[in-house]
Amino acid sequence: MRITVIVAVLLSIAARGVGQNTVEKPQACWLETSKAILDGAMGGAGIRETRVWDSTVSGVLVRHLKGDVLIDTGFSPNAEAQMNELPPDSRAFGLQIVSSAKDRKSILDVLKSVNEPPTQIARIIMTHTHYDHLGGATQLTAPIYVASAEAKWMMEQEAHPTITPPSLVRAVKPRIRIIAYDSGPYLGFSESKDVYNDGTMVVVPLPGHTPGSQGIFLKLGKGRVFLIGDAADTLEAAERGLPKSSLIRANTDFEPELADETTRRVAAFHLAHPEIALVPAHDRVAYSAVFGNPSSCISDLQATKGDSMADQNEVLGKAPSPVIEVVTLKLKPGVTDTQFALVDEKVQTTYMEKRSGFLSRESAPGSNNDWVVIVHWRSIADADASMKSFATAPATAAWMSMIVPNSMVMTRYGW
Repeated sequence: MRITVIVAVLLSIAARGVGQNTVEKPQACWLETSKAILDGAMGGAGIRETRVWDSTVSGVLVRHLKGDVLIDTGFSPNAEAQMNELPPDSRAFGLQIVSSAKDRKSILDVLKSVNEPPTQIARIIMTHTHYDHLGGATQLTAPIYVASAEAKWMMEQEAHPTITPPSLVRAVKPRIRIIAYDSGPYLGFSESKDVYNDGTMVVVPLPGHTPGSQGIFLKLGKGRVFLIGDAADTLEAAERGLPKSSLIRANTDFEPELADETTRRVAAFHLAHPEIALVPAHDRVAYSAVFGNPSSCISDLQATKGDSMADQNEVLGKAPSPVIEVVTLKLKPGVTDTQFALVDEKVQTTYMEKRSGFLSRESAPGSNNDWVVIVHWRSIADADASMKSFATAPATAAWMSMIVPNSMVMTRYGW
């Protein structure tokens, strides 16, 4: 395998080179390739406040005059088949992760949603090279930058896989490049890489989850965001320094004790720099607090002192945290789950997704004709506005006709 070491400027791109952009100032776009609703307890050992883990598989596109950079790429198009290359326990866990990912989109689809031609991407920088972060890189052609420890580990995974499928490593390894931490200390981290040499993007090591896991600081306007990869799975875990839940820790952390130490370091960093928003790679609420909605692009974060998430939400005109709305209901006798599911899906696409402040929605049947619907809103005002018109809206009439009157019970969290 040939690995190129970039010692000086990692991403200095000539004005005529690949990935040239004409943006007036740096811009970051949220690229969501899939999402899932999970039990909050899965989001960290000792979780208290996160009742529901609104999970995401996402990347971030950074546009800059010196060239566009993509951070993480989501699943590959054949992720299910790739899981069969893993040992039995890892295969079962991987298939569970892949199958739980809802509304899966390719990295090409989400790049299109922000009008970004794939050829415009000059570099891909990985937080780490698990299949849910690296897979989409197989659809792109840009060089892929990882830490030296990560590149070595990838070769070990190709020969003796535990979590990254060998075919995925083989597909991307001709494009692997080494990121050199040659920019000196940064905000308490002993080494870093200033990608553009202007503070817009600074990469720091966050080892443990994988040997070469990385975190990435983005500076947009007066504010900064810290993309921490899988150093923690949820914002609560990141801010409190909680280890991963036992199942996820056992199946994903390369060196669990070091991973725990890194998570505690992230929490200590948050205490020292509360004005910098933390964004774990799989926390949809954290992404929403910074970016708003998927496929949104921002160029300014007017962060102020105080709790990072609260500050970002206040600046962006949101509630302190997005609202989680849990609705339970019962179907009328004779209405099947299959019939209701079809109507429910239509309500989501024709009504819910058009509501102001709508973030995401999941629904599922229980026993005895019971159903649960979980909706995430940007604010309590958005949730209230939708509820006021829901029962009488023409688009929801068929849905309402299928449920037992007065059986719908709603509970809200997070405002």
